[in-house]
Amino acid sequence: MPIYLDNNATTPLDPRVKDAMLPALESHFGNPASNTHAYGWYAAELVEIARENVARCIGANPKEIVFTSSATESINLALKGFCFHNYRSTGIKSKLITIPTEHKATLDTGYAMDSWTTDLKLIPVDRNGFIDKDRLDDELKEDKPCIFSISLANNEIGTIQNVKELVSQIKNKRPQTIAHVDASQAVGKMIVDVKELNVDLLSFSAHKIYGPKGSAALYINKDAALRLEPLLHGGSHEHGLRAGTLNVAGIVGFGKAAELVSIELDTDIKRIKTLTQSFFTTLKSQCSTLILNGPGIDGRLPGNLNLLTPGVRNVDLISRLSSKIAFSISSACTSHSKKPSHVLEAIGLTETEQRESFRIGVGKFTTQSELDSAAKLFAEAISDLS
Repeated sequence: MPIYLDNNATTPLDPRVKDAMLPALESHFGNPASNTHAYGWYAAELVEIARENVARCIGANPKEIVFTSSATESINLALKGFCFHNYRSTGIKSKLITIPTEHKATLDTGYAMDSWTTDLKLIPVDRNGFIDKDRLDDELKEDKPCIFSISLANNEIGTIQNVKELVSQIKNKRPQTIAHVDASQAVGKMIVDVKELNVDLLSFSAHKIYGPKGSAALYINKDAALRLEPLLHGGSHEHGLRAGTLNVAGIVGFGKAAELVSIELDTDIKRIKTLTQSFFTTLKSQCSTLILNGPGIDGRLPGNLNLLTPGVRNVDLISRLSSKIAFSISSACTSHSKKPSHVLEAIGLTETEQRESFRIGVGKFTTQSELDSAAKLFAEAISDLS
């Protein structure tokens, strides 16, 4: 198999997570909503243990965690849940403030609601992907119910927004504004504490932290919980905010992955940072024209590199190396599109530069020898294609 360097798209399942999931797939298969027998009781207990672990890894209370099927569903519940509830209860459209470098789960949700229950406002970003704070201030002047949504860490260019400062700016200007954070890329790669950030809502997913696909969560504080409308109806599961039989095995895996984050985060961060910086230095020494898109190597999401190779198209590079290295052009959700990255466009890259950029994602299972081999392969391919 190729060297795997696409950990921003998804991470491999930690063997310890798989081991934790097996009993829920085999002997403890009950429906946690079945409260009349031991199978249901045991499944419900497994879910609550996982909820405690998931909450702990972001500094939350277990009662503030709602399980969903994906970060995309979590984001939809946060944004649509607020805007629908507000429109139903007041008849007034909400304002959704975000930035053009967000994941499509946020942007497409905003576009879907725009001019219906919501007015979508996109705040420009600078060359490194950081939000324009002055423009944000301008958008907060209007007297309208408002939800602000932003990624703690960008999935393509690794920009880490100063969410604590942004939320403080927003709450000082308009105290009733709801603050939502997409932390899908951040959890497991940096310290994430919802109380420290002072956010109302936060989305993240198991498969970005070496857990299974199909399990994610939305953190909801008590104030936001009163201002959300459920998107799925059909039962009182998850505090009445997310109907549907719970994916017990997936949630157990999520809980184990979150437990490992709480224990191993500091070690993982240091190792991944060292590997990534070494790889970039090595490749840069062999490809002098290489450009790093987004923040500098020390100030970005650990493990993330977005590289511009002038004169070499990313599709040609992938065609040349796909059998040897697994890497990407942009986010997995947009990789099927023939359009260049909307993130790179938003930070000001020309269409030519966008088509000459690619993304590397280093993970906790990536080895030094793999990166040494990858650097050599990239250097040879870039030289040949230049």
